[in-house]
Amino acid sequence: MDYLFTIIIPHKNIPHLLSRCLSSIPDRSDIQVIVIDDASDSTDEVKNVCSQYENTELLLTNDNCGAGFARNKGLERAEGKWILFADADDFFSPHLLDLITNHYTDKADIVYFGSESIYSESLAPSPKLDNRKKALKKYSSSPRRIEEFCRYYQTEPWGKMIKRSLIEKHHVRFDETPLANDFYFSVATGYFAETIAFDNQTIYMYTEREGSLSHKYSGDGTTVLTRLKVYKHVQDFFDEHKIPYAPFYRYSLSEYLNKESGFSDTVKDFWDKNSISFIKVLFRYTKDKLYQYTFGVHL
Repeated sequence: MDYLFTIIIPHKNIPHLLSRCLSSIPDRSDIQVIVIDDASDSTDEVKNVCSQYENTELLLTNDNCGAGFARNKGLERAEGKWILFADADDFFSPHLLDLITNHYTDKADIVYFGSESIYSESLAPSPKLDNRKKALKKYSSSPRRIEEFCRYYQTEPWGKMIKRSLIEKHHVRFDETPLANDFYFSVATGYFAETIAFDNQTIYMYTEREGSLSHKYSGDGTTVLTRLKVYKHVQDFFDEHKIPYAPFYRYSLSEYLNKESGFSDTVKDFWDKNSISFIKVLFRYTKDKLYQYTFGVHL
């Protein structure tokens, strides 16, 4: 089968929301849908949900390694020219089909779209993505600003379509961490894309709900350490390719100075093990803020 699009969806223990997500995808022969179940407590419901959609393939894992691992498994099976991602508790807007068919002949390696944020149960608007929407509106008239914002600040895998040839050429994969596993993948594909396009129409509905990863990992020592490792991985990539932003230094400095959180020692230990001094962190943070101020990219 020659697929134009592959949609990859990691899933764990929310089959009712997975059903909502799958129902938002047109059932077409040129769309391949891959659901990767990451060791759910029971797979019977998941199998039943996926069986209702003709072009949906279900991959079962016993590894319980998280969404990054699941997405990597999905990439191994992907056949579409374009790759899209969704979280199982989110869903696509009614404009999905129009938007992807309008852009599938684009020469761009990545097409970035608008996204909306809503509460999962009530479907009422949520302010979660307000800063991003404001930034996109602000930068839309400046090609340089909108391009840098999309490439390096759109750190989620959803809300965009990416050419599979780009992913495979540079063998970009997700970090297999409990959280923040999409940061490196997003900025690496953003960097390697020779050209990008931006369409501010809404393609994706991001939902907020109790029990999601963003609520589950809400601030403990393990969370901070995991984020430090992920941000350091991204920072190493930025430094290697001379990308002027410093996300690791911004994050680690804010955690270190937040004395109320109690994680200063965790951050300091990480700095010491990686031969990073406070002076270096402060210098890179200041340099990063000056660059953002100069070119008007502010978050």
